[in-house]
Amino acid sequence: MSENLQRSAKIAIYYIPFAALCGIIFWLSSMSNPPIPASLRFSNSDKLLHAIAFGAVGIAAAIGTAIRTASAGRKVFLEAWILTGFYGFIDEIHQRYVPQRSSDIADWFADILGAAIGILFFFAFLKVVQWMRRFW
Repeated sequence: MSENLQRSAKIAIYYIPFAALCGIIFWLSSMSNPPIPASLRFSNSDKLLHAIAFGAVGIAAAIGTAIRTASAGRKVFLEAWILTGFYGFIDEIHQRYVPQRSSDIADWFADILGAAIGILFFFAFLKVVQWMRRFW
């Protein structure tokens, strides 16, 4: 196997959680009536669900990007945020073509806000781990 192919395969492995979560979101977005528990059905609950889902996707993108670049700075934040935001945009376009679903700019804003919060949560987790390592 060539060196470039090995490197590309290694990079792809870092993004498996991101791709898996995007696949799950795509699958749920393909449903006209996704299985949402009754307790999570209230006014604008879809915005909360978008933020939570894309928070998880943002964390996965940040993990892949941080491992690939061996860093955890602004560049990692921006790359993970843009990657997640782009997928959120694509998902909104996808929903436009699903019967009984709609595409909404407010949903995309919830996606990118959730992604930013998730990525920041990942960075906070890294800081806590670094702090704890001083005592081990």
